[in-house]
Amino acid sequence: MTVDEHIAALLDGDRRVRDSAAFELRALRFDPQLLVPVLEHPHVSRQVKAIEVLRYSRTREAVELLVPMLGSQHDLVARKAASSLGRIGAIAPDVIASALDTASTAQHRLHILDALSRLRHPRGREVLLVQADAWEPWQRTAALDYLRRYREDPPVETIRAALGDPETRSAAIEVAGKLRDPSFVEPLLAIWLGEERFPPIRALFEIGKFGAVAIDAIVARAAEPALRDRVANALEQCLVHVAEAQFWQLWARPEPAVRDACLHHLGSGYARSYAVSPRRTALAAHARDPDQRRRLSCIRGYEQLGRLPNADVDVARAALEALSSDPDETVRTRAETALRSLANTPR
Repeated sequence: MTVDEHIAALLDGDRRVRDSAAFELRALRFDPQLLVPVLEHPHVSRQVKAIEVLRYSRTREAVELLVPMLGSQHDLVARKAASSLGRIGAIAPDVIASALDTASTAQHRLHILDALSRLRHPRGREVLLVQADAWEPWQRTAALDYLRRYREDPPVETIRAALGDPETRSAAIEVAGKLRDPSFVEPLLAIWLGEERFPPIRALFEIGKFGAVAIDAIVARAAEPALRDRVANALEQCLVHVAEAQFWQLWARPEPAVRDACLHHLGSGYARSYAVSPRRTALAAHARDPDQRRRLSCIRGYEQLGRLPNADVDVARAALEALSSDPDETVRTRAETALRSLANTPR
């Protein structure tokens, strides 16, 4: 089929025919202007197919055709155009940036900024910093989402301010976790520890992504009894994101909260790949610990060891049998349950 026939299929064919025609056109070289009738078609599905084809045309002409689509009244069309310009817009970024001067609505401007941020264009960053202070919360939230793409020059102060704004906090938490500037740890921790009844669980997950970088800030709050459980959760989340060598460095720290979190981690699936010998040594050091919670963590750790190759089954069972005679009823019950679990584990 010729280019004209494929374009006719985009205009008049059923969905299967349109998909096939778009697929064929992506591999052909032709004047992008031929797609204008499809871009002007009243049905959104046709416009989207034309945009998908232009995504593979790395020419200034294609960029010039896509930029007006950022102002479409159909959000899907505008978002598809922004995505496609993020792929080919580097051919002519000036065309996209100049559209900011004639944006008809706030939403239109944000679609332009979406495209520019995908290219990490400096004009886009400049305007987004202003947009992040807009009156409408939805505009501030969108601006934060796009600013996360400027990883080489993250707008740290803007994001920190957004973390303190209840209307943009949720979006800012996610952006902070993606950019991971160390200065975000304290405000994220304040959010996680500061909400008395319903702390935002997302803040906990994003703190964890900082790994060892966040440990000192978390440990500094460990002395507050009311925060004990949340501090423990934050430390455990951080351990999920550290390498084995970093884990053993943290294990050597003197703070009880860090040791508690490390013991808990050894009983989780995240430590399954760690070397067996240091795990065995670490658990043995606390199997008779006066702290009941540490003994419970050891039970989980020995159960994990017992699921490894047969060489460690006897060691794990012996330790669990000793713990099944513990003075504490909860420890005894957990140890007995772990022993039964190992007995039922296929070998």
